[in-house]
Amino acid sequence: MRWIFFLIFVCIGAMTPHPLESFMATRFSPIRAEATESASSGKEIRLLISLAWDGPNVNEFNLNSFKNFRSKYATIPVSHFVSPSYFTSPKAAYNKSIIQSIHRPGDHIGLSVAPWKSVVTEAGVLFRSSPTFWGESIGQKSCGNDCGGEVPLSIYTPKEVQSIFNTSVKVMDQQGFKNLKGMQVTGWLATPEIMTAAEDVGIKYDFSMVTPSLLSEHLREFPIFGWVNKLWPNADILSQPGTLPSHSSVLTEIPQSLASLDYVTVEQMAKFLDRFVANGSKTPLTYHIALNADSVHMTVPKLELVLQNVFKQASEGKFQLSMHHIPEMAWSLDNSIPLASDQILEKSEELGTRKELSH
Repeated sequence: MRWIFFLIFVCIGAMTPHPLESFMATRFSPIRAEATESASSGKEIRLLISLAWDGPNVNEFNLNSFKNFRSKYATIPVSHFVSPSYFTSPKAAYNKSIIQSIHRPGDHIGLSVAPWKSVVTEAGVLFRSSPTFWGESIGQKSCGNDCGGEVPLSIYTPKEVQSIFNTSVKVMDQQGFKNLKGMQVTGWLATPEIMTAAEDVGIKYDFSMVTPSLLSEHLREFPIFGWVNKLWPNADILSQPGTLPSHSSVLTEIPQSLASLDYVTVEQMAKFLDRFVANGSKTPLTYHIALNADSVHMTVPKLELVLQNVFKQASEGKFQLSMHHIPEMAWSLDNSIPLASDQILEKSEELGTRKELSH
């Protein structure tokens, strides 16, 4: 369960992954940017906020914290990565209503991928309780509701991984979350084999790459840190969307290069932004702020401080601020009634870009 992952600073694990080799440039399909702040500077920074719904339960305290944030910043879109384990639960209808209550215009939606027992079993695959991100097997008592979110997906065979993906997509589709094009692998462990399975179900964007050094302070004593370090050795704070020849020449990798707000401070995020501003790139840079639904009551206060700094520097003309948007991942609710706090995003413009993954 990934709430444990944040409470004890544990996360990520897998069989020894293949290290990244060289990165190559790629061209996105046209990407739309919704501008909420504008400036005279020629430099553009695109804000991306992602929220991982890793399953299988929704905590009301965290939910209310994030709802309050969305009321204050209603025009900032969020990319949600939702685990199918919410819908293999007896509380599926309740979980769906809760997750949909967070939706705002302009949001994106994707798949949170992990070998939850309920999903693995429905896929007809034998569930494994070890290894886990922190080195201990899952106890029997921990599986009363559901379990397996802390087990690396990559310990399963490629055929089993494909079955888990097929079932995950089927479950999401039955709940009305159709044609998902983005994913985030729990524990940041999107190995080449997992990428291949994702491609086969229509995934085009992965949001799993992370900068290992940012996790060292909290995770270096656990197996997950070694696994992540081997998988993403060349990842850096300034790493940008692109393709990974060692992983997939089809999927676009959109890094969590700044890690999750659970692992970095407000001061660090400010320094990262300074590096973005100082960078000489003439193409837009994506400033990705990642959160987890199980810890937003702790990270939302940090998020607001980080955003205040972003808006301040944008208003001073240091860069033009826009929202990172991928039309293929747009989340729309059919026949839904917008909440009273919803606001229409400002008119956007189409931008063609070339992004490079930087070492």
